Amino acid sequence: REENAFSQSSLKLIQENKTEETRYNLIDKSKIANTVLQTTWVEPLKRNYYIQAMLQWSYMARGVEHSFYLPDGSNGYTQRDQKLSGDFTNKLHSVRASLNFQKREKTYNITVGLGLSPNIMNTDSPLIQGGRYTLTQLYFMPSLRIGYNPSSTTSLQAWYNAYGDMPNVEYMIPFSDPSNPLLVKEGNLALKPSFNHNFRGFFRHFNPKSRVAYNLFFHARYSQNAVVQKQQLDPSTGKRKASFVNVDGIGFGGIFANVTMPIFNPFFSLNIGLMAMHNRSIGFINEEKNNANTLQLMPQLSLSFVKGPLYIRIKGDGGVNYTLNSLAAAPNMRVWDYSAGLDGNYTFPFGLTVETDFAFKGNYGYADTFKRKDWIWNASLAYSFLKNRAATVSLKLYDILGNETGIAHNAGAFSISESNVNVLGRYFMV
Repeated sequence: REENAFSQSSLKLIQENKTEETRYNLIDKSKIANTVLQTTWVEPLKRNYYIQAMLQWSYMARGVEHSFYLPDGSNGYTQRDQKLSGDFTNKLHSVRASLNFQKREKTYNITVGLGLSPNIMNTDSPLIQGGRYTLTQLYFMPSLRIGYNPSSTTSLQAWYNAYGDMPNVEYMIPFSDPSNPLLVKEGNLALKPSFNHNFRGFFRHFNPKSRVAYNLFFHARYSQNAVVQKQQLDPSTGKRKASFVNVDGIGFGGIFANVTMPIFNPFFSLNIGLMAMHNRSIGFINEEKNNANTLQLMPQLSLSFVKGPLYIRIKGDGGVNYTLNSLAAAPNMRVWDYSAGLDGNYTFPFGLTVETDFAFKGNYGYADTFKRKDWIWNASLAYSFLKNRAATVSLKLYDILGNETGIAHNAGAFSISESNVNVLGRYFMV
């Protein structure tokens, strides 16, 4: 895969009654090649026992040309700035061998495995002393999977697996960015590979008599030697120096649970849901460590009615996003998002389906510029024809009122930001 990017910029820096203007062209060229070969062998042992072996080889090569060209005095940009420009070639060879043992019974199965993965990464760049840096790592990757199915209406699955990641080359030899002269990045060739522990699973149960369904999903990850940023601020100049280090303790965890049940009569059903997530990030500000913990709680509630060709649903949800920083200088923040709406559809006997949804979306705790109170209306018409309604033509209208606004809230160890996100606005599709 090959990617090319071109931009032309003019930068003015005003500092202490002095104005400096820099004009430049930036050309980014990137080439990526990825090859994977894998073979798997499964052999039954004695009754209900199996062994599986897997061997995988992968190779990834990435070449980047990051070039800054300054004006040459004749309305052209041909003078390559060697201080700002930087090229590199990165090649990663990886072999993974794993051995899994599995036991299968009527109501459960267990799989235990261990993988070994030697990796070697070579990076060639004029920004590196000696021109080349080689990083090697051997990963030991355990895995566990448990499945429990006591009946056709109940299922429990849980997984654990571990994997490693080599550090990003841009963290080892970061490029200069003249568009932000107040930020200076430093590379760190001493960065270690990270190691991640991944947990996930789900539980499902359906009671045929009461027609109540229960669902629970969970996912968590914990990282060792994760790469985080250190920022050093010079109050006299306003410049920030950013570098990268390894830390333990980065991670997240989340669960989603919902219950669906009939209510009043068989035509009505109630759905109650709750999503809870916790994210932990780490950063260093002027050599002080900041632990940022973000908690999100999002309850959901809906009531639906289905009878023949008619479907109607009333729904509502909300969410609180709370960020707590360990540094006293870093602000804590709590924001709320909420919405309520109505959607439904009706299918006529001759094949025409009319569908619409209407919702109100708002928030609380945001800066005045990013507060929203949006009324969103979408609608569609669809007609199915031919034998067995095999063909369908449809017209869908989005954001008919033109009120959709994209507001994003992001929290991390260095900042809490609110921003506008591009949205398509009013449009239609056929």
